[in-house]
Amino acid sequence: MPALSKVVKFERKLPKLGPQDKEMRCDESLESTVRELAEVKREFRRVKIESESLAFRVKYQMGDATVLFDQSGTEMLATYRFTGEIDQFDEKAFAAAHPKLYKKFTKKVRQRRLVLK
Repeated sequence: MPALSKVVKFERKLPKLGPQDKEMRCDESLESTVRELAEVKREFRRVKIESESLAFRVKYQMGDATVLFDQSGTEMLATYRFTGEIDQFDEKAFAAAHPKLYKKFTKKVRQRRLVLK
C-alpha cells in the first residue's frame, strides 16, 4: 500500500504596511464587489485587446480605401478617413527646451490608485 502524501498549503505573505497605511477588513458584500471588479477588469482587458486586433485587421485590409461596403455594395460598414490635423502639445520637447519654465508650471498633486491584488 502506497504511503499517503501530505498536502502542504502555502500562503502568500502579506505585504508590509507603512506607517501611513490605514487597514480595514471588508464584509462579505465588499469582498464580492472587489472580486467582481477584478473579473470585469480582466474581461475588459481581454475585450479591448480583441477589439484592437479586429480594428487592425479591418484597417490593414482596407489599405488606402476610405469607405467599406458590404459584399452587395448596399450597406456602408465603415469609414477610415483622415480627420484632419490637430495641434498637440509636446510636453517632453517643451521640458527639454525650457526646463526652468517647465518646472515653474509643474506642480505636485496627491493621487490615489486602486490596485487589485
